Amino acid sequence: MKKTLDFEKIPARSLIIFYINVIESLFILIGTIILFYVVARPILFYATPYLNDINLKEKSGNELTDILVESNLAEYDKKTNVLSTVDSLYSSFVYKNIKYCYESYKDIYKENLDEYGYETKLDFFNSVEEINYQNDNLGYFYTEYIIGKLDVNGDLIINIDDSNKYNYFIYEVLDIDEEGNKFFEYDKNDLSIYPHLKLDVCRYLFQYHLMDVRYSTLRDTDNEFYNYFKDRYKEAGNYLLMYSDYEENLSLYNNLYDKTELNLLSTSILSYIGSLFIFSFIIPLCFKDKETLSLKLFKCKKLNKKDKATYLNYFLDGLKSFLYNFYTLLFSLFIFGGTNLLNIHFLEIGVFTFNSLHIILLSLIVNMISLLILLIKKNSQGLFSLITKTKYFENILIKKI
Repeated sequence: MKKTLDFEKIPARSLIIFYINVIESLFILIGTIILFYVVARPILFYATPYLNDINLKEKSGNELTDILVESNLAEYDKKTNVLSTVDSLYSSFVYKNIKYCYESYKDIYKENLDEYGYETKLDFFNSVEEINYQNDNLGYFYTEYIIGKLDVNGDLIINIDDSNKYNYFIYEVLDIDEEGNKFFEYDKNDLSIYPHLKLDVCRYLFQYHLMDVRYSTLRDTDNEFYNYFKDRYKEAGNYLLMYSDYEENLSLYNNLYDKTELNLLSTSILSYIGSLFIFSFIIPLCFKDKETLSLKLFKCKKLNKKDKATYLNYFLDGLKSFLYNFYTLLFSLFIFGGTNLLNIHFLEIGVFTFNSLHIILLSLIVNMISLLILLIKKNSQGLFSLITKTKYFENILIKKI
């Protein structure tokens, strides 16, 4: 008797369906990356308006850095292209104050600090300056830089001049008679002399920062002094933000930053849509039952309740794929532009703002719900299959005699 071959359809196993969806996502992710670097990115980067925005953003960013460094509220390392942080400025502030106390007030501090190991740190302190109004970040800012600076309305930012600058710094900035009284002593008869730390404060900071002693008293003193410094540094930063040159450059930089990042995000999403269109709409048309590559790879079919693969289901599957696979942008956006691209707002509805991360999270949630349904029901149907009344089937080759 003649042997013939035929196929028997049986419901696909949950694990197979999971693999199908994973492979589909992988295809779309790879396609997105290829389209971005081969097609979309070259077009974007050679577009004159985009290049002009990039150059203008870099110029305004450099001007912001120059103003920040000139104000002495930040230090810039040209070799590493890195700006100082509040923590690094605080450490420098502490070291300068300790050396100032030791060198300028030896009769008060030398014996006490030597007892706790200052002489073992002489090599370190050789590279540290004694603090003064010129090399102190806050001191220079208030007694030199901000004097005479105007805001965007043409008004003085702070009403101080050479006649009252030391008075303002000591009594208003350091708050020497109130909060600053915990840390500093000063010469009331000559405010041009920089205040010095109180003996116990100086010793505690020296032990904590240089001798690595971690008693709670030392730690608490350092925390209080750090918060004291940070509050004053933040206030100085707010004054700098009011400076007309800085505010104008910052506004320009922020606008250009948002514009260029939005262009990059749009290019990334278009690459994703292009990849999705190829794998979910174009390639399936090449096959009789309109299967995707992932279905072909696992020799499966997705059919409706009449065991047919219709154009309606093909179209709906393509739309489903857009949301289900949007989470793959989480990986491609990291490659294209880092985490910044995840926070670009592209839609506002009332008080709500939406960015790509929100849609990515929604896509992940939908995938998790669909996976849970697939595991719980065990009938070859996930969330979308339930909605469209379709099922995955495995093609098993059998022999008929």
